[in-house]
Amino acid sequence: MAVPRPFVDFLAHLRIGSNYLPDLNDSTSLGEETINGFAEELSDLGLVELDGRRLTVKPGGRVLAGRYLLQRGVSVEELSRVLDWREFEDLVSKSLEAQGYSTWRNYRMRRPTREIDVVGVYSGFAIAFDCKHWQRASISSLSLAATKQIQRAQQLVSSGAIPEIEAALPALVVLGPLQRASVGRVPLVHADGLVDFIMGARGHSSEFVTVRPTRRRVGSTRGTQTRL
Repeated sequence: MAVPRPFVDFLAHLRIGSNYLPDLNDSTSLGEETINGFAEELSDLGLVELDGRRLTVKPGGRVLAGRYLLQRGVSVEELSRVLDWREFEDLVSKSLEAQGYSTWRNYRMRRPTREIDVVGVYSGFAIAFDCKHWQRASISSLSLAATKQIQRAQQLVSSGAIPEIEAALPALVVLGPLQRASVGRVPLVHADGLVDFIMGARGHSSEFVTVRPTRRRVGSTRGTQTRL
């Protein structure tokens, strides 16, 4: 059974498409036996295709391999450092799905044009994530991002495009270290605390900004109520 940390180094050099095992050995210095063992392990799990010394990774395969490493004890932060920002969003999406959420990636809205990186909905409760693949972030930049995420959540709810949403929690998930748990009552989620946050988000939503739909008189459009 492969050990997690060298496996992260292996994943860092693994690319979508065709990978030649001797090249991976040269770039990682992990050794031929270790490289072959990792490749066979991922192949046995159905996460990659192994044909001789050629390993093929399909789109999304790196993230699936990453999820396997999470189960093996690798931290989300450590894993996120070897995934690009698109894969980071995918990791957030798959973390939501693992907790039973239906998800939407890069959810686009109009009038005005806005986009939410990841939306997860479970039993009427939505989490609207802005994924910041930042190593460092100032309070001012996080405050601005939080304000914009509240606006996106308000638009998401008021549009009624996902009608099952009864409440939406805007949140920022950040790769780098954090000195606080929230900004402007919008939760700041460190990558390593992502799964725990998702599991407890609904129970702690009263601590943060929560956006709910409001019904107006006939002839009026639906608005939003933001609880601060």
